[in-house]
Amino acid sequence: MLRFAYRARKVESFEISFETPTRGWLPVEIELGGEHCSFSVSNLLNDPIHELAAAARLLAQGPNRVAINWWLEPDWHILGFDSTANESSTQIALYLFAENDQLSYFDDDWNNSAQSVCRSVVPTVDLCRHIAARLRSLFHSCGHSVFESAENWNRPFPDATIDEIYSVLRSGDAVD
Repeated sequence: MLRFAYRARKVESFEISFETPTRGWLPVEIELGGEHCSFSVSNLLNDPIHELAAAARLLAQGPNRVAINWWLEPDWHILGFDSTANESSTQIALYLFAENDQLSYFDDDWNNSAQSVCRSVVPTVDLCRHIAARLRSLFHSCGHSVFESAENWNRPFPDATIDEIYSVLRSGDAVD
């Protein structure tokens, strides 16, 4: 498996990395609060790359609460971000759900769920920079052909959203 280089500084207690997407699946590794989780997410029900970029953009713009559903078919994970209590830091939590779990991905109660496997609090600006850098590194390692190919990801890469993240961070309008 190919690993991607990353030049942004590591965010203490949070690390995310990706491998080349193939046949609609994106391998993801997350280290959060001392825990390590490895899985592959599907792009059948949503585009997790676009959702992660959009979440980072929203967090950079100000206090927000965002949940990303990552489908493992039939199980799923929710990666939740919450900066509403303190806009300069973001609580991150990863929740694992099995096919028969009662909590629906439409519920707003993911933050209080007993299925949380790990959580941590990190500086919001560092988190947004980390996500944008990791996504950009993934793109530079794979290129448009992997993302737009029906055999691999079959979705366009969110270049504009990542540009917006960097623009907010550079403008000084991002939360400190």
